[in-house]
Amino acid sequence: MPADVPPPADSPADARPRWTWREGSAVAAALVVGVLVGPYVLRASQPLPFVSEGGRVVAIGSLDTTLNTLATGTPATDAYGTTVGTSFRTAGGQYCRAFATSRGPAGLACRERGDWVVEVLARNPRPRDGSAPAGYRLSGTPFPDVIRQAIAARISGAPLTADEESQAVRVKWRAERVLKDASP
Repeated sequence: MPADVPPPADSPADARPRWTWREGSAVAAALVVGVLVGPYVLRASQPLPFVSEGGRVVAIGSLDTTLNTLATGTPATDAYGTTVGTSFRTAGGQYCRAFATSRGPAGLACRERGDWVVEVLARNPRPRDGSAPAGYRLSGTPFPDVIRQAIAARISGAPLTADEESQAVRVKWRAERVLKDASP
């Protein structure tokens, strides 16, 4: 036999490479890390600031942070140029906030089980350059009619004052349930 040719294998089983415990452990560890970290990586890489989760559209990333912390009318600081237009409570005591992004939609999100659930989304009438379109005032954040109608249908009382909004931020937007027609 020439020197370059390996000797024949004794059986087909001997021809397969065998994994050592180190290789098997490395593959298992990679699988576990992928299963544990994968959902976070996928969630963080979303092109829009919300995801569909359990039949709800939930704010994530910078939109979630903005809705949790930014005061109404404060200049946007996130990548989407999100501005909060108004904050209010519903008849059931749930907090809601209207928002508009300079690079995407406008919407209305309400606090539900620790998440900001986006209840209404609409095409933002504000051009991407930030200028106001015809028929809109420059001093305020323009919201589509559908967002204003959704606010009118849900709001109970007046919008939150700056002090009420600050208090809501401090308690992480946890609302107390408001009971209707409660007996004294």
